[in-house]
Amino acid sequence: MKRLFGIAALSLFVGTSGVHAQEPKKGRGLVGALLGVGAGVAAAKMKPNNYGPNDLRPEALRDCLNNAHRLDEGGEKLGASATKIKAEGKSIDAENATLERDGKREFTDQAEVDRYNARVRALKTRIASFNTEVGGHKEKAARYDRDSDEFNKQCAGKKYFSSDLAAIRSQLNFDPDKYAAK
Repeated sequence: MKRLFGIAALSLFVGTSGVHAQEPKKGRGLVGALLGVGAGVAAAKMKPNNYGPNDLRPEALRDCLNNAHRLDEGGEKLGASATKIKAEGKSIDAENATLERDGKREFTDQAEVDRYNARVRALKTRIASFNTEVGGHKEKAARYDRDSDEFNKQCAGKKYFSSDLAAIRSQLNFDPDKYAAK
């Protein structure tokens, strides 16, 4: 009998100095990086297909593995999005600092004032777009967190029979072994 891992939620928050996201560990997908290790029970110690209350039947095992895979892919996309947002936030902060510095000097003619005002308008447009992107990202992160919580309730720490995994393996379009305890 093997045990599925649980999923931790992606840590994301927006602070006064920008968007911050906890980076996933390198070398594995986000779910793989955030999964806890569960202790498996040897299949030889239990009668085959003698399901207990914490055992996944084949259909539930398939659903849990599909959900783990979907969360893994979604977490990778969220991590990439957070990295992009963080970089854009730093770029906006830098441009804002430049504009603040440039706005303190004396302008010699109206053309300089117009160019400066155009840069201010362009930055305001960028900020509005950035805020929209951050809002969408926060909604996706919240949905991911809810899906992770649901996965943890339904699947995390549950046991399954190796024979059940073998029976459903052909129904999966990914390698399910990365979601099982070793």
